[in-house]
Amino acid sequence: MEATYDIAVSLAIAAAILSLFAILRLAFRSPSAPSWTTDTVPAYFIALLMTYAVAASLFYLAYTLSSAIPGWAAFFATFAIHIGLVAAFLKLMPVTEGEVAGTQRAPSQGVAA
Repeated sequence: MEATYDIAVSLAIAAAILSLFAILRLAFRSPSAPSWTTDTVPAYFIALLMTYAVAASLFYLAYTLSSAIPGWAAFFATFAIHIGLVAAFLKLMPVTEGEVAGTQRAPSQGVAA
């Protein structure tokens, strides 16, 4: 039972970190983003923090999964889960307006006479 709780907690942490990544990506690419966020030092610092957070999330998820499944399967499952979470969050929070999940643009009909 404790292993199930640990796996649920590690999945929640992974989802929180990767959703923060998607939100920061969206915020930093916005035309109205403050200029200090795109400067060299703050941008590198935030990227370094996010790298450490994702690495810690990978390690923690692999550690908790290895208590329930064999280590080699936990290794591959960890990366598959993280890639799936990144894909889901980037689809939900796209950078451009044309990539909004579940919507399609109508083809251009030209100017009506």
